[in-house]
Amino acid sequence: MVEACPHRHIHRLLTLINHVHQPQADVLLLLGAKDRRVPSPDGLQYQSALKAAGAHVRTLMFPEDTHALSLPRTEFEQWINAAWWLKRMQ
Repeated sequence: MVEACPHRHIHRLLTLINHVHQPQADVLLLLGAKDRRVPSPDGLQYQSALKAAGAHVRTLMFPEDTHALSLPRTEFEQWINAAWWLKRMQ
């Protein structure tokens, strides 16, 4: 039986970082500042790596939300921003 990694967020970040050198799409990052699963500094580090690789990145930080981004105001803002992000690509 395989043991669950106690630091899954670190493993996931490292996996994403392994592929950051050749971005193939623009990236919209939505981060919850109170996220304990993927701490916001990890998301910001990923943003920096993407930008350094030449990707166009927009990052939105929701200061009162967690990993789920489920507060009503956050849900509203994330859908508005996601729609804007997709529309600008047309």
